[in-house]
Amino acid sequence: MNLLRLLIVSLIFATPLQAQKRRDVLPPDSSDFINIVKYLASEKTQGREVGTKGGYLAADFIALQMSENGLLPAGDFTTLLDGTKSRTYFQDFELWKYKTVSASLKFFQENEVQKTSSLLQHGINFDVLPCFSNIETKAELVFAGYGLISADSSYNDFDAVNVKNKIVLLLNGFPGHADTNSEAWKAYGKEFAKSGSKLFNKRKNAFNYGARAIIFVDTQTPHSIENLSNSIRSLRQIVFDISGSDNAIYPDFEYMLPSDSIVSCLPIFIIDSMAMSSLMVITNLNFAKLEKHITQTCRSASLYIPETIVALSIEVTKETIIARNVLGMIQGKDSTSTLVTGGHYDHLGIRGDSIYLGADDNASGAAGVLALSKKWIESQIQPTHNMIFACWDAEEKGLLGSNFFVNSGKKDKKEISLYVNMDMIARSEPQDIHKRRLSIGMRKADTLLFRTAIKYNALQNNYFELDLWDVTGHSGSDYTAFIESDIPVMSFFSGFHKDYHSPRDVNSKLDYLKMKRILRLVNDCLMDYSFK
Repeated sequence: MNLLRLLIVSLIFATPLQAQKRRDVLPPDSSDFINIVKYLASEKTQGREVGTKGGYLAADFIALQMSENGLLPAGDFTTLLDGTKSRTYFQDFELWKYKTVSASLKFFQENEVQKTSSLLQHGINFDVLPCFSNIETKAELVFAGYGLISADSSYNDFDAVNVKNKIVLLLNGFPGHADTNSEAWKAYGKEFAKSGSKLFNKRKNAFNYGARAIIFVDTQTPHSIENLSNSIRSLRQIVFDISGSDNAIYPDFEYMLPSDSIVSCLPIFIIDSMAMSSLMVITNLNFAKLEKHITQTCRSASLYIPETIVALSIEVTKETIIARNVLGMIQGKDSTSTLVTGGHYDHLGIRGDSIYLGADDNASGAAGVLALSKKWIESQIQPTHNMIFACWDAEEKGLLGSNFFVNSGKKDKKEISLYVNMDMIARSEPQDIHKRRLSIGMRKADTLLFRTAIKYNALQNNYFELDLWDVTGHSGSDYTAFIESDIPVMSFFSGFHKDYHSPRDVNSKLDYLKMKRILRLVNDCLMDYSFK
């Protein structure tokens, strides 16, 4: 018997019989969510992409469900014809939507005409993560290692070089990322692997030190691409590896909260093997050797690159759109504390001739939020905390809806005592042939939440094989903004499947029985937390 089973057994016997049987708030039944999922993942809502007709139809439907369930509106205030103010279920916010129209990139030695790269081709030799504004600039190139700074500043790639008004050349990854036995990994690997090596942090570091733009190189980039089609696919994979953005695989507009514009308006160029080879010839740098040096010495290898100039430009098309979170509330006994339960309702919309219906991702999670709210209202029990039930918009564009909610200032972060997230709760990964696995992400420090999940899972008639993991440093779903604000989270997820982010994620493939079991466990955890 392993330690997890021993803990489960001990928790069962440590739980009074009365508490095991107590269900003050009944869990959702299939009839509470199936029709909601079917509507949200229907052709009528056209894939629910943010800022589209289908997205607004989905938001209207969710608001109607919240109203019929009896939730109080928890969104923006609107002024009625008689001048009075009334609260709505909608929390609207602006997004900047933009896309690269054209881009150019060229390297050359200022005093050596013969050392000039050919004009590289956008979409083949390089891709860009642009700003909201056009840019055209020419500046010196500086190598700044990985672009990282450790928490104690003992490692700082910007210490030895001045990058102000220069273009910064950065390596993908972090010290020791390719060798977990190295001294660099032992010294900094765990720290940077958690969160420090994120693209956002590298971009922010370079911005804070005054850089104009970033060029990324990846020493793992394949050096032989047989044809143009393979070259384009390879570049997109490189962009995905560096940025973590599905936009690399599914070409799309970029989206940004206006409040993020200061940091995000530092353009990034990601280059392929041909562009990297050209750059190595012009600069006489060997990136693999530089990376090896950092790994062996645990020291930054940042350096100036004499007389090497980069000329670059980006032209974008841009517009402002309105995104829409949908928020309902149950008033608690203690109005200074709020428990938020949420899941995003947006998906990928229409791409080419296909509608990406997003039944599991994440009509299932949004329907789960609504089903739980219905049961809590029907119980007529006032919870200890305020309870907000939230359906987020623009998750697929960078977790923007939940980010806006947490950072908009309309809700004091200190008031939020727990966030419960549901993202994809109605399928199973291919290896889970018995459909019993369930992932729950929490912060390692929140041991009581781990115990709660184990205890109530053990009380299920058909308990799950739990994957309990530490969300610290991760950014895979709408829990991210909450953990970054030091708010405890529980994030429920039933597994990736082969239909993820494809037109094949449809209602007919959902496992409603598993979804019902997950919602039962979520409800138990909500009751345990709310009634304490």
